[in-house]
Amino acid sequence: MLSQISPVVRTPDEFLAALSSETRPNRDLEKLKSAAQFAFYAHQGQMRESGDPYITHPFAVALIVDELKLDTDSICGALLHDTVEDCNVTLEDIKTRFGEPVQDLVDGVTKLSKINFSSKAELQAESLRKMLLAMTKDVRVILIKLCDRLHNLRTLGNCSPAKQKRIAQETLDIFTPLAHRLGMYNLKWSLEDLCLKHAHPDAYYEILKRIAQKRKEREAFVEEIISSIRETLQKASLPCDISGRPKSFFSVYQKCQKDDKYLDEMYDLIGIRIITHNKEHCYAILGLVHSIWTPVQNRFKDYIAVPKPNMYQSLHTTVIHPDGQMFEVQIRTREMHETAEMGVAAHFLYKDNNSSQNRGSEKNPQELNWLKQIARWHSDIRDSHEFIENVKMDLFAHMVYAFTPNGQVIELREGATPVDFAYHVHTQVGNRCVGAKVDDRVVPLTYSIKNGDIIKIITSNASKGPSRDWLEFVKTKRARESILSFLKKSSKEDYITKGQKIVQHILEEKAKRLPSERKASWREILNSKEFSEACAAYGFRDVSFLYEAVGKNEFKLDSIVNQLSFFQVQQEDAEKKLESMRRRPQASKSRDTIVVNGMDDLLVKMSRCCNPVFGDEIVGYISRGRGLVVHRKSCPNAVALSRSEAEREVEVHWNTSSLVSKQSSFQTEVEILTHNQSNVLMKVTQVISNFKINIISMNARSKKDGGFLNLIIEIGNIAQLNNLIRAISDLEEVVSIYRVEPDEKKKPARSTKNQHK
Repeated sequence: MLSQISPVVRTPDEFLAALSSETRPNRDLEKLKSAAQFAFYAHQGQMRESGDPYITHPFAVALIVDELKLDTDSICGALLHDTVEDCNVTLEDIKTRFGEPVQDLVDGVTKLSKINFSSKAELQAESLRKMLLAMTKDVRVILIKLCDRLHNLRTLGNCSPAKQKRIAQETLDIFTPLAHRLGMYNLKWSLEDLCLKHAHPDAYYEILKRIAQKRKEREAFVEEIISSIRETLQKASLPCDISGRPKSFFSVYQKCQKDDKYLDEMYDLIGIRIITHNKEHCYAILGLVHSIWTPVQNRFKDYIAVPKPNMYQSLHTTVIHPDGQMFEVQIRTREMHETAEMGVAAHFLYKDNNSSQNRGSEKNPQELNWLKQIARWHSDIRDSHEFIENVKMDLFAHMVYAFTPNGQVIELREGATPVDFAYHVHTQVGNRCVGAKVDDRVVPLTYSIKNGDIIKIITSNASKGPSRDWLEFVKTKRARESILSFLKKSSKEDYITKGQKIVQHILEEKAKRLPSERKASWREILNSKEFSEACAAYGFRDVSFLYEAVGKNEFKLDSIVNQLSFFQVQQEDAEKKLESMRRRPQASKSRDTIVVNGMDDLLVKMSRCCNPVFGDEIVGYISRGRGLVVHRKSCPNAVALSRSEAEREVEVHWNTSSLVSKQSSFQTEVEILTHNQSNVLMKVTQVISNFKINIISMNARSKKDGGFLNLIIEIGNIAQLNNLIRAISDLEEVVSIYRVEPDEKKKPARSTKNQHK
């Protein structure tokens, strides 16, 4: 059993004296002394939130590692695990002083704090990613990290309640499932109880109080049970050690979450553990226990015949006492018990006089196959958050164990289906799957696999492959990714064919409307240099990529067609057209658009110099022809008029109810500065299309240091315009975006990325 508290050790000498006497003969004490002194001086002057010297933390972590009976390098890694993160120490320094194995351990645990991530969440996700990957190379990395987390939880009392809850939840999400996966149940229970204490202190102390109230009664009950078992086994000449095992506080808390009355009754708070010499004795003892008390149906588990993936082996049975109280009995050998207590650490009890080569990887590859899955995800997934979520989803879910017809055990997450099973066996088995049998009876592919099922996958070479519908019910990441990969590969040609037909149809219709002096067939348009350049401007390497995007309905060909039509106008004529559109007042579609205080029968026009949009602050001016021109109040021309001809100013405001009911639109102009990238035009127009906004005209120019877009668009109101500006500004290719102001130096509407993040 792990100690429940960590001693406060402040000096290298105190640390060496605190090492376990049981493991001391196998230690390289000179190396440990050197590492302890190195850490002591590296952390000198640093303090913890508790007020203790910081060095007390690495000393405490190293002593927990010592309790796990790991090798000298592991203890050195624990002593030095924060030096690279918090001190002026490099990994090269550690390699020079203590060797490459220690360097690798420290690197695996280091939190990457010296790299500038955009957020704490990203930093934490990337840190966990690195630690998990390092664990696939040397499992000692996670053992050190678990010890580090245990001591941090033991000393969280001086942190804010919010920080205590955050760290506790992170531990429950990542670290306790890892401890479970590694079979380190003592460590897992210690972590869980401390998490409960910090995340739910009221529940923790209530459970503590209730258990204390029934302590004497419970101890008497346990003594009676042990006495009955010992007497029976002695008569049968079966050697054994028997002990009572109370449930952890966290497991009691979980029971309370499912059963409100559980805390009042607490009928199965204790368990009995029997340790004997061999497997045969285990099964013999099981029969004798069942002869004393009645076993509970469906509560027997044989983890000796079918061990857990973390190598745990034991017999579990729940029986009923004559007074109605249920309790669990666990039966195992001494070797099984060591594995159950220490988990994977029991298989890594290094002797320091052995070669350090391959330490941390001396495991049966079938025993910890899930570590290989972590390594595969690392190479497939770039985003750290997605990586951690995959780890949490697939590796930390409740598991079921099924068999192939030849007896191979397949481990899957709870709720997995025959399709998940098929893809776990092999990708091609999944792709050719047409049905499944469980225990020789046909089941639907949506069937939820249960423990002990014998699964036979029915395959056919004539199968067309997985259905998209399978994505609705598969549970494992492997199955989902394999299905998506197949669908993507097989659908590409279909999309290209579909897109080609759409493009041909649109160009045929467009060609019919061309004037006689510019007559061209759809093939001539498609094969023109102009069309190729337009495709390239939208990021399509060749026309097949355009066909695929159109076929998937991810791109509207109108964006290119309109551009071709625009390019057929001379550049200077286009710019003159733009200028005239800016300056010419836009006649009101309806007198109901603007309400003019005190005047009727005026012809209302929107000024083209500033393009007012519904929601702008506006002002009206009587024109020479007795019409009314509406400007934005911020318009420089309106400001000038207010100074020189204030008598022509008229108070106006938007007719909101009319505008909303008629869904009126207004023209406005924006200019966009971009990085010089080939796909920027496609991305900008796609954003505009997503807002269902019409582009009246577009002018694009390219420079060495970037690109420039001028757009006149139809907008519904100022809120829609602001949302559009924000969305375009969010594109990584966009440097800045401006709403055009007349006769005024332009100012960026959203000039930097950080303004809105």
